[in-house]
Amino acid sequence: MLVFIGTGVIAALVFAWGWIGPEPLASFAELLNPTLPLALGSALMLLLMTCRISGDPTGYVEVVGLLLIRRVPVGAIVVVTTAAGLGLRLDSGRTIGSIAYGQSLIGDLIGYPRSKRTALAVMDFVESTRTPDRQSAEVVTVLRGRAIAAVLAAGVLLIGVTVLINHL
Repeated sequence: MLVFIGTGVIAALVFAWGWIGPEPLASFAELLNPTLPLALGSALMLLLMTCRISGDPTGYVEVVGLLLIRRVPVGAIVVVTTAAGLGLRLDSGRTIGSIAYGQSLIGDLIGYPRSKRTALAVMDFVESTRTPDRQSAEVVTVLRGRAIAAVLAAGVLLIGVTVLINHL
């Protein structure tokens, strides 16, 4: 994943160096203009690439989104829907979706096969983890603090390296 992002960043820098304007950039100092959007875009891509749904052996399904992590107890999950992307329908009537398996035009056209495979895996996990004595608990929502800090640090590093190269 980091190789993919690194290759994208290098390709964007090469593209910015030679093909943004009508003529190639005269100096590396002019490259600082696209660096901030590039750093923010890289941070966003890193966050998007780590969105997922996973099972926790302690009896929770974790829905990792762009900025939040939702820990859903297996006792609260009634059904996993795939009508418009993947969604966990809870006993309270609330549906929790995932950006990793969200609604899309291509999914509408081909019937969300990836979401259906994941829904089967999640339901298998829920059935294997659910016990009669386990009561339905509340959904816990927390901020992805460490992940956000890590991608912002990567963006700051990108800007710092750009400034360092500019002063060499």
